[in-house]
Amino acid sequence: MKSEIKKVKFKDDQPLQIEVVDLAELMRKHAGLITVPHCANFYHVFLFQNCRPVHLVDFNPVKIKQDSLLFINKDSVHRFDKAANYRGKCLIFTDDFFA
Repeated sequence: MKSEIKKVKFKDDQPLQIEVVDLAELMRKHAGLITVPHCANFYHVFLFQNCRPVHLVDFNPVKIKQDSLLFINKDSVHRFDKAANYRGKCLIFTDDFFA
C-alpha cells in the first residue's frame, strides 16, 4: 500500500511569514515527519554546516557538501536523511513574505 505524501503548512503565528530554524533542533523535534517524503507550502534555503547529508529532493538524492546551500521550492517533495547529523540553519518563507 502506498502512503500519502504529508503536506506541511507554514505556521499561522508568524505574521511576516519568514523564520530561521536550527537544523539540529528541527531533527530533534520533527524527525518522524521530515525523514519521510513530504512537501511544504513554503520555500527553504538550507545552510549545511559541518555535515554532509544526502537530501532527497523530488525523489533524487542530492549529496550535500559541507558549508553549502540548498534551495528547495515550495511544493517540492523532499526527505531528510535519518542517519545524518544535521548542523546548520534553514530559512523558510512563503509567497506572502514577498507581498
